[in-house]
Amino acid sequence: NNNSLTDGVVIDYEFFGEGFNTDPFSKGRTTTHEIGHFLGLRHIWGDGGCSIDDFCADTPQMSDNSSGCPGSQITCGSNDMFQNYMDFTDDVCMNLFTTCQANRMQTVIAESPRRRTLLTSKGGIAPIVANNDIGIRQIISPEVSVCSNSIIPEIEVRNYGINSVNSFKITLEIDDQPIETIESATTLEPLEILTITFQSLEFEQGSEMNIAFRVIEVNGVGDGNPDNDVKSIFTQIPAQLGFPLIANFENGNDNWMTRRLTGESSDWQRTNAPLLTSDNQAFKLDIFNSTSNEFGNLEMLLSPVLDLEKVTAAELQFKYAYAPIPANGNFIDGLVVAVLTECGTNFNPDNILSDFEFYGNSLATTTATNSVFTPAGSAEWDDATISLNKFLGLKNVQVAIIAQNGGGNNMYVDEVELFANNQFKLDVKVAEVKDLPVISCRNFQAPIVEIKNFGTETVNSIDYEFGANNSLTPGRLDGITLEPGELQNIAVGVSDLIEGEFDFTFRVLSINDQEDDDSKDNTLTERFRITEREDLLPLRERFEQRTLDELNWFPLSITGEHNWTFTSLSQISGENQSIGINAFDLDEVGTQNWLVSPKLDLSDLSEASMTFKISYANRLNLEDHLQVLISTDCGRNFENIVYDKKGAELAVKSSNTAWVPTTPEDWVTEFINLTDFAGNSEVLVAFVFTNANGNNLFLDNLDFYISGEPNLIDLNEDIVRIYPNPSPEDFNVTFNLLQKEKVNVRLMDMMGNQILDEEIEDVLNQTFSFETYNLRNGLYLVQFIGENFNTTQRVVVMK
Repeated sequence: NNNSLTDGVVIDYEFFGEGFNTDPFSKGRTTTHEIGHFLGLRHIWGDGGCSIDDFCADTPQMSDNSSGCPGSQITCGSNDMFQNYMDFTDDVCMNLFTTCQANRMQTVIAESPRRRTLLTSKGGIAPIVANNDIGIRQIISPEVSVCSNSIIPEIEVRNYGINSVNSFKITLEIDDQPIETIESATTLEPLEILTITFQSLEFEQGSEMNIAFRVIEVNGVGDGNPDNDVKSIFTQIPAQLGFPLIANFENGNDNWMTRRLTGESSDWQRTNAPLLTSDNQAFKLDIFNSTSNEFGNLEMLLSPVLDLEKVTAAELQFKYAYAPIPANGNFIDGLVVAVLTECGTNFNPDNILSDFEFYGNSLATTTATNSVFTPAGSAEWDDATISLNKFLGLKNVQVAIIAQNGGGNNMYVDEVELFANNQFKLDVKVAEVKDLPVISCRNFQAPIVEIKNFGTETVNSIDYEFGANNSLTPGRLDGITLEPGELQNIAVGVSDLIEGEFDFTFRVLSINDQEDDDSKDNTLTERFRITEREDLLPLRERFEQRTLDELNWFPLSITGEHNWTFTSLSQISGENQSIGINAFDLDEVGTQNWLVSPKLDLSDLSEASMTFKISYANRLNLEDHLQVLISTDCGRNFENIVYDKKGAELAVKSSNTAWVPTTPEDWVTEFINLTDFAGNSEVLVAFVFTNANGNNLFLDNLDFYISGEPNLIDLNEDIVRIYPNPSPEDFNVTFNLLQKEKVNVRLMDMMGNQILDEEIEDVLNQTFSFETYNLRNGLYLVQFIGENFNTTQRVVVMK
């Protein structure tokens, strides 16, 4: 690539010198040397020896890079400038840029399409500090591409202002039309973050829209900082089709879509472009008439979403036309082919196909011209044939033909064809089991099994069997029309389940009354658990059992073999044994370990809450993730996230060695209000740890209260405490028992007269209040008689 800066056309070194690259994927630059690259400089030896220039006349030619700190050095007949920041000598030896290098950097920062934004960046402007300022921190959902007809918009907002925010309004807009306004009454203190979820939206495949979120009002007045009030995203819902795919664009876009790599709408346009006929239609990128602001844009032409999971060979063919401008290579237009994964949301530079990556003159399909280029006919088009076999086995991919606007001439793409070879005629895959809970307290389950047709023939009937723990029931689905690439849901039911672990199995036996041509993916097994254990609040768990089987909670491992384990921590006062995950040694990233409560009946409660102690140290920015999920339907859905922390936010300390808490200060107590779930009779609480191979996590002292705001006083080893004492009005009694007991509370004066005798059921960790309005000032005795304890305490009434 030619990186000269002559004739007024600026070429960004980092962009072109390293091939098809763009800022979101470039490496960190921290040294003066890398800053030189960032601002357009080449290595001082030109990356090629004495005959290769770095395009600066005031830097002597060198044969190669230097090292260390030489006293003097001659490699190309003149003294080497090893003191230059663009050499590889030691830092103490580097001390200069030349005048030419300085001029090049100034030109790049003034003219380069991405570097010149530094001149107007808000990084150099003092931030606005307002009294009332709710800002949209990030858009969580949707992403730029969505493989579902349903979108649930979700954003994070933050209080960037000085005041507490007690109310605010945010509007969701689609293509500048207001769709929904959310009025929040949640109190946000300065710098606090809140997730806002909007109602689900339905769209058809092939839809694209601009979705914007806008702050309308804060604390009943206008927002004090409009700069962070709006965020938007250009979102597409691509079609999902099977092979072959043939698009000639004569009557429309043929389910192909366009957007920029950065996410905005694209400049690709369908237009007339002579090929075999004068009225031929093709996609055109008008680079010739583009402005300098568009220079450097990466414009994508995107296929429908494809499945390469079951094909044995895949190929892309298309025609393209381009005429360069004869300007000594300074106009570096480019065209490459890449594959985007995860339904078009993930671009990886490694997924660019090296067998089609052309720039400037190497892209030309006809002679250069200084005029705007329109192909005159088929002679000015070239053919491209590209293998996609590198990506076989992947599903939900999009093929991207990506044009790079280098300020040159127009390019055209047409007659795009995608083929897959060696597909089976009759072939279905059991793709997914849905609506089967990880754990449930219901003895009947109704999972839905998703079947996908990977064959080339239509499926009209499917014979199958299903069941739990090898007790299988036959079934048949008739009268369907399942075309290649389409999905079919089959609902089944499994009854008479008892407590324990089960393997649900679904197996396809035949298709269209014939054997499947590829039966290796006809069976899918999912593990789930049924619990018949239940409990009432108040509740506490200290993990003093010696085996997991004795535990009233259920440890479950998802997509991994590891699980929760007990750890003795007897060296810490008050902490004998805890439960934890040894994530420091777990290199199987992404696996989940669940710890699930028995079924909790909260139907008689109007309030509830919980606390737990946690100890975790983060390591190397590896973000292990802990969530607390709530199900109100016995495990069918765990959609309520009441605790969500990861990495440093979760950590008590940092440690690059395997973490083990050694002092009480290594633990923190977390509180969660569960009042929103009071009144439900089928509540399950799940601690879910997602492994990132960070560090060990420990969990202990789970307490569930029948109050939304319990008095969380530290009782240490006391089993009961009276406060305030002396008592000016009423006094409180907080219990700290190991298990629920029936307790008699007796109040006596110093003469032995019994004033109160009350029996309380299921006492554990509650706080009770006793009135003193009918008592005289003085000293009283309070006797507590439980099933496993008997203690007496004094209380002074002093009104």
